[in-house]
Amino acid sequence: MKNFFCLLACLLCVCTLFVGCAPTNQGDSETPACVVLTPNQTYVGRPLSEYMAYAKEQNIFDYTIDGTFVTSINGVANTTSYWMLYTNDAQNCDTWSTYEYEGTVYGVASYGATELIIASGCIYIWAYIAF
Repeated sequence: MKNFFCLLACLLCVCTLFVGCAPTNQGDSETPACVVLTPNQTYVGRPLSEYMAYAKEQNIFDYTIDGTFVTSINGVANTTSYWMLYTNDAQNCDTWSTYEYEGTVYGVASYGATELIIASGCIYIWAYIAF
């Protein structure tokens, strides 16, 4: 039970806001595995949330939030699985939860999207994770 509350608290921090561009859905239409975000150089040094807002305006992908939680991405809502943010930015991720994508292991983001600053060359992945 303690682990569940720790995960829930981290989910609150991670899901402060949802950001992205050039998403890649690696699952099928019923159970998406992830959405891969590769921000361009224009957004380096800026919060991930700014990039997400831009991508949403450009109809690159869609997301909804309720308070500080991402409640859905591209129409796939949180149910018994939840959208979690992972990155290869070693200075802004933890290894208590990891996600493997194309042979690379990503750590869970240490911050929510409004506080997570985009680093050059880093990848950000929203993964639909069952708890």
